[in-house]
Amino acid sequence: MTLQEFNQKYIYVSDKEKFNTSLDIWEVLGEDNWKGDCESYCLTLKAKIPEFKYWEYYYCKLNGDGHCVLYKNGDVIDCNIKKVIPLEQYYILFKISDLKKYHWFVIFSKKLFTRGFLLWKKLSGR
Repeated sequence: MTLQEFNQKYIYVSDKEKFNTSLDIWEVLGEDNWKGDCESYCLTLKAKIPEFKYWEYYYCKLNGDGHCVLYKNGDVIDCNIKKVIPLEQYYILFKISDLKKYHWFVIFSKKLFTRGFLLWKKLSGR
């Protein structure tokens, strides 16, 4: 899959809309499931598009809310721009603040929680 192919399929939907929860769900999209939020966008890029495999998860404040992006060597990509741009340009476009790398344990915990949550939804029929 290429970035262009993924971007054509991807539709932004918040976790609140998709799962009816305020919890933070970190889901890799695919098959007939192409709706997700910023974390799902970044997770799917890393999982399905080889050029993003070694990019790092970062978070920032965007319009006062937490936001996930992928970052590598001064470049950034997210669900808002859907292309690689220099971080300096991203700062100008979105007026972000507090850009920080996610700690590996936070990423691990969120992925593990999501697996349990999705399994619970499947088993409970919700």
